[in-house]
Amino acid sequence: DDGGKPGQAKATAERYLKTDGVKIFTGIVFGNVGAAVIPDVLDGGGIYISTNTAAAPFAGKGCHKNYFVASWQNDGQGESAGALAQNLGFKQAFIMAPNYPSGKEMMAAFRKYFKGDVVEEKYTQLGQTDFAVEIAAIRSANPDVVHIFQPGGMGIAFIRQYNQSGLKIPLVVHAASL
Repeated sequence: DDGGKPGQAKATAERYLKTDGVKIFTGIVFGNVGAAVIPDVLDGGGIYISTNTAAAPFAGKGCHKNYFVASWQNDGQGESAGALAQNLGFKQAFIMAPNYPSGKEMMAAFRKYFKGDVVEEKYTQLGQTDFAVEIAAIRSANPDVVHIFQPGGMGIAFIRQYNQSGLKIPLVVHAASL
C-alpha cells in the first residue's frame, strides 16, 4: 500500500525489487506516485502494468518495453474533453485540476484541442474536498463551460457541491476524470 505517498511507494517498491525479487508491479493510482516508482521498477528490470494512471512522459519517446497500460493515457482524457468543448462551440472555459503532474497534464491536454479562451486555470490541493472558493471563482468568471479533472473522492465532492451551488454552466469532463 503506497498510501498515496510517493516516498512510501518508492521505498516499498525498492524493497520488493531488491529484497523480495518481485519483477511484476501494478496498482498505482496517482500519477505522482507512479512517477516516483515506475522508473525504478523499469531500471531494476521489472515490468509495470498500469491499470489506472498512464503519465504522458512514459509514452512516445519515453516508452519502455516493460511498461504496459491496460487503461488510458492521462493526456487523452484532457484532449477528448478539450475537443468536445471545441466541437460544442464553447468560447470561454474555466479549467481546474489538482496541483500534481497528472493534473497539469490534463490541463495542458485540454488546451491542446480547445481553441477558445481559458478564462481561468485553477489548481487545487490533491485530496481537497471543499470547493467553495473554486465554485465562487467559476461563478465570478462566468465561462461558457467548465472542465475539471478531480479524481476519486475529489470529483465526487466537487460535483455534489457544484450541483448544490445552483450554477448552470455546463461541465465537460472525461468519465475517468471524476
